[in-house]
Amino acid sequence: MAALLSAGVAFLELHVQKRKPLSWRATHWILLRLAADGVAGYLAYTLLEFAFGDLDWFGSIWSALVAGLVGPALLRSQLSLIGSGDETSAGPAVVFRRLQRYADEAVDDIGANAQSKWIHSKVLPVLDRPGSLDYLVQRADDYLAQLDRLDQVVRDAKREQIRQAAADDTNDALKSRVIVQILLDLKCQRAVRSIVADLRKAPAMAGRG
Repeated sequence: MAALLSAGVAFLELHVQKRKPLSWRATHWILLRLAADGVAGYLAYTLLEFAFGDLDWFGSIWSALVAGLVGPALLRSQLSLIGSGDETSAGPAVVFRRLQRYADEAVDDIGANAQSKWIHSKVLPVLDRPGSLDYLVQRADDYLAQLDRLDQVVRDAKREQIRQAAADDTNDALKSRVIVQILLDLKCQRAVRSIVADLRKAPAMAGRG
């Protein structure tokens, strides 16, 4: 159970810390990261069992929960048993840190490539249609106005940023690209997908502004 909990926490961390969705093309790297954290949780439980196995409370579910949560955290903190714990150490914490970083970078690179391909192949061609910019600006502004997870100050600043981008002295294609990137930086890919889907299904709405 400790291993499963550690792996679950690792998956949530990967999902939350990225500005873009996880790509299925990075599945093998995601599984490697989850496996590493799962092993860390299992090792933490084993150490706790060795130290506190004779105590009555240890057999409860709480011991597995604690091990699952603290195992990866201990290794990330570089509490190496060998050496000083710095990058030149050969301890397990350093091995875990390097493995985690390598997997995270691979997941990030694959996800960035997938999102870039999606933007250029699915999003921008639809937004190049005449009149699409007005609809994009209206939808983006309305969406951000209703987004409670952003602070009011941040919401207002991003809405103003979108208005300024729309009023900029450039072509509509570049304006649309800037506005889409603003939304994606805020992890609003669902909103972009919804806007593009509506424009694709009913192109006439773009002409209505």
